[in-house]
Amino acid sequence: MSKPASCSIGVLGTFDTDLFDDALAPRVLRRELKARLPGAKIITFAPYGALRPTPRDGGEAAEPLGRWSPDRAAVLTAGLDCVLVTCTDPFPDRDRLARSYGVDRAVLDELDLEGWFIDGPAQAGERCPVITFGSDPVVLAPRLFSPDLLTKRLEYLWLMGWYPPEGAAVVVEGDEGLLPIVPRLAAQLSEFVASESDLKVVLAELGSPGDAEFASELAAELPPECLYRLPDFAGIEDIAAAIANSAIVAGSSRRVGLVAQAYGRAWVALDPDTCPTSEQFERARRTDPAAAVGPSLAARADAELDRIAEVARTAALTHRQKEVSMAETQRLSETEEVLGHLQVAHEARSRRLATERMVFANHLHKAEAEIARLKDEVARLREELAHAESRAADTEAGTRAEAAARLAAQEELSALRATRTFRYTAELRSVYGRLRQLGESPPKRTGSPADHPAPADPSPAADSSRTAETKPG
Repeated sequence: MSKPASCSIGVLGTFDTDLFDDALAPRVLRRELKARLPGAKIITFAPYGALRPTPRDGGEAAEPLGRWSPDRAAVLTAGLDCVLVTCTDPFPDRDRLARSYGVDRAVLDELDLEGWFIDGPAQAGERCPVITFGSDPVVLAPRLFSPDLLTKRLEYLWLMGWYPPEGAAVVVEGDEGLLPIVPRLAAQLSEFVASESDLKVVLAELGSPGDAEFASELAAELPPECLYRLPDFAGIEDIAAAIANSAIVAGSSRRVGLVAQAYGRAWVALDPDTCPTSEQFERARRTDPAAAVGPSLAARADAELDRIAEVARTAALTHRQKEVSMAETQRLSETEEVLGHLQVAHEARSRRLATERMVFANHLHKAEAEIARLKDEVARLREELAHAESRAADTEAGTRAEAAARLAAQEELSALRATRTFRYTAELRSVYGRLRQLGESPPKRTGSPADHPAPADPSPAADSSRTAETKPG
């Protein structure tokens, strides 16, 4: 039987939107907390959670918070050693958050998110420690994905035609708020891209409200030969690979900018009131982002996570000291064991799916190469067939001409034989034939003539003459 979890930590946040950064944050926190607290159970909570699964939640949907109330908070925090609250600095704009969920503002207000993220944690703190995470976990994104995984995902993006296989990429993301500056932004981007032949623009749809419309309008204004598009169904590993291998990332999301800076990539903020110029893009490309930002954000996040781990460890120890029922402990241990097996099975399935996706991409790449080779072979065979058909046509034409010539000669000979001259000169030709035979015959042998009869004249003329001699009259 496996040991129970060292501690249980509940993490609150808006993890159930379609935004890339909202899907990235819980995975980073789960990885960092488990690295500090081996065996810890991390439970994520979000306004809608599993009631609104997203393509980027990795199959690990958050628990739904529901409407705030002290009783609801007590139910959710029961059995937790610590509660970690994120997304409060600053708290997301309510109207924008409602559009991210695809609901009206009034529907979102019914959940009373301020109670969960701002006022409620203080009340829950009476039962277990509640900590507000001041840093943004996305600054630790480079630790989540290995370089080998990012390389594989980049090859997948090349294969799908979503990312330039060579040259420098400018990844651009935006939302509906940037629609008024699309013409100016397109003009500046076009001028920047034209300054260097290897620059390409990648329009990324990262889940912000109106990002598809923004990408479509910007794509219509940019030169198509330098344009690529990362669709809205791309996974967070694909997006991370695109950002990590870019030259510049430009967008309206502050958190996407943090991810770009964490990977050491230049960041250009897009604002509805001001549009960056091509000179600003050029300066951003020449600037060392690592030197500009430094490790301060990551160091601050690490320090906070270390403190959270220590608080959770102490709280878990305190809770275990209060446990008096061994039977209840046994039941909880068995439940934890089952959940642990399920989690191991889920992780194995996730790895298998990722491997299958990579294998499929490799097979697809090989199939495309084989198809190209077969197309070349078909083209070569078609060319040889054309040459063979041409030679056959020439041979057939020569055969037909030779047959026509022979037929003409036969017809001419038949016409000659049918003339009176040919019939009237039959005797003359017979005599001429005999004379020739006499001239060509060998000397006569000694003996009686009866012993050596003269050879018969086989020519038709001789036959005709003999017939004429024997014919009466």
